[in-house]
Amino acid sequence: YAINPARDFGPRLWVAIVSGGASFSADNYYFWIPIVAPLAGGVVGAFIYDYTIGKVLEAKMLMKSGTAETKGEAVREPAVD
Repeated sequence: YAINPARDFGPRLWVAIVSGGASFSADNYYFWIPIVAPLAGGVVGAFIYDYTIGKVLEAKMLMKSGTAETKGEAVREPAVD
């Protein structure tokens, strides 16, 4: 089996079209694992980032002073009518 779905799903689909679909039941219907696992991992990774690293970065930004003298910070002047 191939872990890369681009190397596994295309040929498996072609064999299913040509031979009648038996290729999807091979290896205990394993074909869906390389397709679904990266998508689920991306969602889980986004939540982990938001609730761990994202919170730390947000807290560090709140600790900074809001003055223009903060080194390396750009300041946007309010629009004058």
